[in-house]
Amino acid sequence: MVRVAATALLFAALASPGPSVVHGYGMSLTVPAGWHASITHGLVLLRGKGVKLWIRETSPTRRPDPFFRRRAVPTLHPSDFRSVEHHLGFTLSGRQFALLPFPARPSAATLDAVNAALGSFTVKPGNYYGQRLPPARLPAQPGWFVGARGGKLLAEGGQTETWAATVPYRDTPTQIPPIHTLNRLPRDGVIIWVSLSRDSALRIRPVNSLRIRARLIGNNFEGLPPNIGVYGASVRKTGYDLDLRVFFKTVHPSANLIARAQAELNRLRLPVWPPG
Repeated sequence: MVRVAATALLFAALASPGPSVVHGYGMSLTVPAGWHASITHGLVLLRGKGVKLWIRETSPTRRPDPFFRRRAVPTLHPSDFRSVEHHLGFTLSGRQFALLPFPARPSAATLDAVNAALGSFTVKPGNYYGQRLPPARLPAQPGWFVGARGGKLLAEGGQTETWAATVPYRDTPTQIPPIHTLNRLPRDGVIIWVSLSRDSALRIRPVNSLRIRARLIGNNFEGLPPNIGVYGASVRKTGYDLDLRVFFKTVHPSANLIARAQAELNRLRLPVWPPG
């Protein structure tokens, strides 16, 4: 009987999942048994026992930032799991991070597990980002002035911009609304602006679609002059989020004008970005 019991205990021990290790982008973390963790570009996620943590990497700046003055991963206390967003900065191997504990009430045992996992966090020096981010493309068509600007993948993410207008484009890629181009836009003109972006931790909330709908064209956009119409959409794609703005000289463009804008938008070609 004793031997049977001992054998049963042995099998139970073998079946119990132990700590595991996750790796990525020069980072490593030991995960407590039964917890979940992942490392994607610029982000470490750890959760379990009602606790959730982020470790977000920040690209270094030319001037030292006192927020990252710690040279070790912070040890967390119950007061760090507060309801107000609370970041703790630190630097390891020359790379900068911000630790974000989400609101929780961890037990003493859970807190010990959290700090043990954080104590296992190791970082290799080096630059694990910097990949080129190709923009979306709109092929040149008669009657349209098109352009695009690519980007670079930083620890925090990256962004590109693409535009098309029925008049020469006169604004910088990130100027939205494009006031200078709007000032030259005739009543039957159109401006299309597309941004592809990736945040290391967050995804956008999808709104509308790439199909322009007349009833969704309005003037409720910060900095938009009166009587200018804009259609907006935010769409999730693999590897990035897409933000669309289509500007008209009126809030009530004709069906033909909307169709012209839609035909140009349908030519949009989306790129493949490095995995995140």
